Amino acid sequence: MKFIYITFNITLLGQILEMIDGFGFQNYQVLEKVLSKTAVGDPRMDSAVWPSYSAAVIIQACPNDKVEELYQDIEQRNQNRFNDQEFISLVVMPADKIIVPN
Repeated sequence: MKFIYITFNITLLGQILEMIDGFGFQNYQVLEKVLSKTAVGDPRMDSAVWPSYSAAVIIQACPNDKVEELYQDIEQRNQNRFNDQEFISLVVMPADKIIVPN
């Protein structure tokens, strides 16, 4: 099992949730307002100087066989993005011990 952290511009939230539901993930959380600064695009600090903000999705229990599919899907979306503001970040970490509802 893996622990997945995905962060992206809030404008992509609907698309990301559709993607996650399409993979059949049942245990995840959505953080709708995340302040962020990345190497690409403008900072998203929800302020007068840096308006907008990011969102994040955490998938606590991603089966190992789904990780590569998810990675490829996000990589494709990043290659086809309209601009740097639409970049999607993905972090995959081991989940050695987890307790989640079945």
